[in-house]
Formats: sequence, C-alpha cells, structure tokens
Amino acid sequence: MKSYFLEGLASREVALMGLRHAFPDQVVTETAVVFAPSSDSPISWSYVTEPDDPEEQDGPFLIQADVTGWRYDFGVDELVIGALRVVQAKVGGTIRDDDGRRR
Repeated sequence: MKSYFLEGLASREVALMGLRHAFPDQVVTETAVVFAPSSDSPISWSYVTEPDDPEEQDGPFLIQADVTGWRYDFGVDELVIGALRVVQAKVGGTIRDDDGRRR
C-alpha cells in the first residue's frame, strides 16, 4: 500500500476542517474516501492521525491518505495528491510521500 501525508497541521480540528472542505459530500468524522472517477470504487482513505515517528514526520497532526493496491487505468496518485492539495490550500501543511519526498 502506498501512502501520502499532509503534515504540519496544528490541531485535529484544523485537519478535520480541511477534510470537510475537500469532501463536502461526505460526513467526515475521521475518514474521507477518494472514489474512482465515474465509479463507486474507493481508491484511497484519508484520515487524521499523529506522526508515528516525530523524527521523520512533521506533526503534531497530519492527514494520512492510504492508496489501495488495485491497478487502475488513470493516475491514482495524481488524483489522491490533488485531493490533498485541496485540503492543503485550506489549512496549509506539507505533502510528502511514504519515501519522505515532498510532493
């Protein structure tokens, strides 16, 4: 499974506000789902969490987007990163992949 992170969020409330902004059609408590275009197939789950390793991830809170292992004929990574960019535009933070690279 591949993951992306929107790091450096000041509070759980700020992170949830960002998810609600990006996913207004979903009742976001702790998780938001990115669906495949023109389909009800989920391709990623985004949720608020705290860094597992504060040395490697910028906390105190972050949104983790876990991408399914299914293969699709469109740019899954770009779609998931695009959703995180909508959140980022609202609440700030830095997007990184699971290899630590900035996106």
